[in-house]
This record gives sequence, structure tokens and C-alpha cells, in this order.
Amino acid sequence: MKPAYSPNRPQRINPMPRTGPQKHGPQKPAPDQPAARRGRLRLAFVLLAIVMLAAAAGYWWTLRHPGLPAGFVQAEGRLETAAVPILANFASPIDSFAVKEGELVKSGQIIAQLDISGVKAELARTEALVGQARLALDAAAAEAIQRRGQLAAAEQDLKRWQSRAVVTKAAIEQRQATRDAAAATAATAAAGEQAAAEALDTARKEAERLKAQLSDDRVTAPKDGRIRYVLADVGETPQPGAPIATLIDPDAVFVALSLPEAAAAHLQPGAEAMVVLEALPDTPFAGSVSFVAGAPAAAKAAPADRHVRVHVAGALVRTQPVALETGMRAKVTIRTDPAAAWPPDLAPVGH
Repeated sequence: MKPAYSPNRPQRINPMPRTGPQKHGPQKPAPDQPAARRGRLRLAFVLLAIVMLAAAAGYWWTLRHPGLPAGFVQAEGRLETAAVPILANFASPIDSFAVKEGELVKSGQIIAQLDISGVKAELARTEALVGQARLALDAAAAEAIQRRGQLAAAEQDLKRWQSRAVVTKAAIEQRQATRDAAAATAATAAAGEQAAAEALDTARKEAERLKAQLSDDRVTAPKDGRIRYVLADVGETPQPGAPIATLIDPDAVFVALSLPEAAAAHLQPGAEAMVVLEALPDTPFAGSVSFVAGAPAAAKAAPADRHVRVHVAGALVRTQPVALETGMRAKVTIRTDPAAAWPPDLAPVGH
């Protein structure tokens, strides 16, 4: 007889039938829920800290620059620099470098010393060749003088025979053959003398070139600037035309940026600017607008930004202890109205 149902009696629940393949072995433990929550909380705190730092940086900038007055425009850009190659005066092993990367140098300052021991040995050989060429020229000149004398004698003999009243044709032809042979010999001797003179001139010029190298064994900076890269090693012989180092040209430092059409419409090259690098936030650089792109085509539906380049004063670049590199971020403030007065906290050096 089936027992009566009672609400206080636990009821048996038939399990659902299993239709798929059964897995045996130890089961994977459930993830640690508290640990996962702690990881999410840490990530949230990190993101919150980043947001707060960015807000603090923006607030700091706002406190220093609460707002641009009329007649000024501000934008961020990218620093551009130009490298000046430093070339060895001739192909010779590098004996030593006198500077390091990042070092400020003056025009004419020694960059590297070349090893000229090979030049000295080559000069000694060339000077010996000069002596040999001089002796060869003397001998060729003496030979040429002798052959010219023989030619003159043969011509005189031919003329005497031609002036005789009675003479055979065979005798005249014989004197003519002698004269022609003397002329050919004299021409050969003259050519030998000319070749010897040219050889002596070539040897002398080579000796002068090597002597100049002996006094030109120092590689110097072509202008003031900062050494960017040293491209050769001590003992290496640079190829002709290959730089051994590069120099950042302080007179060719620019900031490239974009301005909206409304801000750039009346901007002219020469407008004063102030540049603050992200790497040197407390060092304002005086600058001036050097390029403003032309207005966009009228066919465009919406006005596009204009490209602008601001030249940074080279005198200020030369005095900085930090190397200015291409790609550095910079904030640029440009005075669009020449009559507007620079705010004290934004005025470039010199204002």
C-alpha cells in the first residue's frame, strides 16, 4: 500500500537521465569567487588612479594657463629635427673619438682623430717615386735633345745633296730615308719626354695630397650642435661619403602641428610663438611660424585643418642640457594678433 503524502517528509526526486558520455576522474574545482572579485577591484582602482592623475595634470595646466586671451591659439605638435652628417676628410682608420652621443659641440671642435700611419708610409713611397720620375725625365730629356740633333743633321745633309748640280736619284732617296728615320726617332723621344714629365707631375700631386692629409687628420664639427649618433667604431675605415657621426642642427628644429581652418585663416609666417616640450615643461622656447599650408580647395564640403610649422630659436636649443629628438611632443602657443600682449606665464624667453 502506497504511503500517504506528508508535507514534513522529505520527498525523493528522481534524477534526470544522462544522455551524453560520462566523464570520470577528478572534477575541476570551482573558481575562487573572492579572489576574482579582488582582481576586479584592483583593476578598477588602477583605472581610477589613471583617470585621477590625468585630471590632476589637466587641472595643473588649467591653473597655470586658465585660458588663452584673444589673439592667441594653442595646439600640440611633434618636434622635427635635421641631422648634419660629419664626414672624414679622407679614408683612413679612426684612431679615437673625442665626443660622445648627446654631447654639445662647437663649430670646429675635434670629433675624431684619424690614424695616419698608413698615410705616412704611402707618402714615403710616393716621394721615392717622385725621385725616380725626376731621374726618368732627365734621361728622357737628354734622349730627346740627342734625337733632335740627329734629325737636324739629317735634314742639313739632305739639303746639301739636293743643292748639288749633279746628283743621282738613289743618293737623294737615301738621304731622305735617313732624315725620315731621324724624324721618327726624334718624335718617339719627344713623346717619351712628355710621358716622363706627366709621370713626374702625377707623382708630385700625389705627394702634395698625402702631405695635406697629414695636416688634416682631425675630423671637426661643421657647426654648433649636439652629437646625435656616432656611426663608426675606433679602428674602422669609413667609406668615402659615409658619415662617422651626425649632428643635430640647432638652426633646423621645428614643431609640426595642425590648426583648424578658423584659427589658421589669418595666420602668417613670422608670427611669434612659444614652444613647451613635454620633456622640458618648465623651459619655454621662443619660436616663430615658418610655414602655413594653403587654404583647402573650395570643392571640399567641410574645412580641413591646416598644417603649420613653427621654427624654434637655435640660440635656445644650443643651451639645453637635454638632447632634442624627433618625435618629442610639444605644446605651441601662437600669437595670431601682433597687437596682443603675451600673458606673463606664456611669454617666450626674451619677452
